[in-house]
Amino acid sequence: MDPSSAFNTRREIFGVPCKYSKPSPSGQIPFSADSFDLIMSLGVLHHIPNVSYVISECYRCLSESGVMLVREPIVSMGDWRYPRPGLTKRERGIPIKVFDSIISNIGFNVQHKSLCVFPLIPKLANKFGIHAYNNRILTLIDAFLSKLFSWNTKYHRTSYVEKIGPASVFYVLSKNRQYIQ
Repeated sequence: MDPSSAFNTRREIFGVPCKYSKPSPSGQIPFSADSFDLIMSLGVLHHIPNVSYVISECYRCLSESGVMLVREPIVSMGDWRYPRPGLTKRERGIPIKVFDSIISNIGFNVQHKSLCVFPLIPKLANKFGIHAYNNRILTLIDAFLSKLFSWNTKYHRTSYVEKIGPASVFYVLSKNRQYIQ
């Protein structure tokens, strides 16, 4: 599912048949319960107003042995009163305590949770023309620094010290207590 029309002509991905669907503005997913073994949402939820409902729809559509992968920013992403380069007008992260609560209240089991996207890594990589998270060493450094500064998950960061901390969270979620491999 994607709101853009960029993928609506694709009929297969690497030889595997696929069907493109646009999401409903309400957040309702037009598939029956237990339809998917894998749901991925990478940097999408912070763009939508009804995060809880969309996550509950993902839960409904996920099979009993399925897995949902989620990566989202957990910081405010700047002061909304001023233009923020590279961001949409209403773009905001999801505070980690709020995110954890949503996931728990819906009934997901957290199989894995890690903080990621340490702000200095992509900034330095961009200066050298490197895609930070396509580089194994930089990804490992990011994981190390994010874990080291995991105490720093303040949502609205105004001081330089507050800004030195992981900016996103990554979850592996399932319906069942035990992840089925």
